[in-house]
Amino acid sequence: MLKIDRLTTKIKNLAIVSGSAVFMTLGINTSAMAAILYDVTDLDSRFFAMDINDHGQVVGSYNNQAVVWSQKDGLVELGNFTGGNYSNARAINNNGQVVGISSTPYSTNVAVLWDSNGNITDISSDVNAYYGVAVDSTPYDINDHGQVIVEHNIGTSILWSQDTSVVEIAPIQLEPFAYRINNHGQIVGSAQGGAFLWSQETGLTLFNLLPGEDRYLPTGINHVGQVIFFWEKDAITRGFLWSQESGIVDISFLDDSTYIYPNAINDSGQVVGDSSNGAFFWSESTGIFDLDTLTDPSLGWDFYSAIAINNKGQILAQGDNGKSYGYVLLTPRNAEPVPEPITMGGTLLAGIGLAYLRRQRRLRSSQVTES
Repeated sequence: MLKIDRLTTKIKNLAIVSGSAVFMTLGINTSAMAAILYDVTDLDSRFFAMDINDHGQVVGSYNNQAVVWSQKDGLVELGNFTGGNYSNARAINNNGQVVGISSTPYSTNVAVLWDSNGNITDISSDVNAYYGVAVDSTPYDINDHGQVIVEHNIGTSILWSQDTSVVEIAPIQLEPFAYRINNHGQIVGSAQGGAFLWSQETGLTLFNLLPGEDRYLPTGINHVGQVIFFWEKDAITRGFLWSQESGIVDISFLDDSTYIYPNAINDSGQVVGDSSNGAFFWSESTGIFDLDTLTDPSLGWDFYSAIAINNKGQILAQGDNGKSYGYVLLTPRNAEPVPEPITMGGTLLAGIGLAYLRRQRRLRSSQVTES
């Protein structure tokens, strides 16, 4: 018999947490605001980026080939499965292992793992052998122990590693779909019955965080067990962070009509994602920021999406500055001296100045379009 537990939690006042986050953004936590400034590295516009590790290596695809990018080496092709002509990298761990898909001479795609020495391991063959039939498999995430989340078209996700081969997360009838895995082997995803947390030790545990609500799904988990969610309520999408210790913490702008979708979280609890205002950065100590305001406004960047953040605070984002469109790497200026905290009024003026520059830039852009 399948045993399914339920996780309940305490809930902080969402409106209060949300409001305080915005007040922090406006200037109460001035030292944090002064410290969070980013340099922008423009990646090639033809590079479709998917993930970043703690060494600043970025993976994705370039001209239909799986690649890894680094500041030192630039774009490096990972290679295709024997006879294939297409590949795409989806995730990378801190050991340089990459998972993704690669085509075969028979026009089918297989799930593969590339190691740091250039060797390619066929994951799909193990999945096919486990089920006794050929299935379409796609890897979604990999942790530092080489454990990989793999989704296949039978309608479920499994855990794979070179040591254990295939491990079922839950019976197929529950239709488990796994999103992310951390270094403790904890997996978050969704199944029949709602959002879940799974590990080999505890099995499948359903979240029961918002009684009476079922339209919330996890999008990430860090190595300390903090989980990020998006929540659909009355046609509004909001985000929140959960941990066993702190319960639910709201991630949103003061205006509750703003769409919020958290994409990634690092081990410091820093969250990045998308909103109807553009890409955002959030932490419990600083509140929520429009990512545009954290870079030099003279560079002209509008960031649409923030898809990943590593433990050095580097953010993988997508944006446009009028000259270039595509993926960029944002790197914190941690090496620079942090200005002393200034008065609240001074911080407000600085924020107003950034907002004014941004508005003027967008007005000039629209005038050029209209003319």
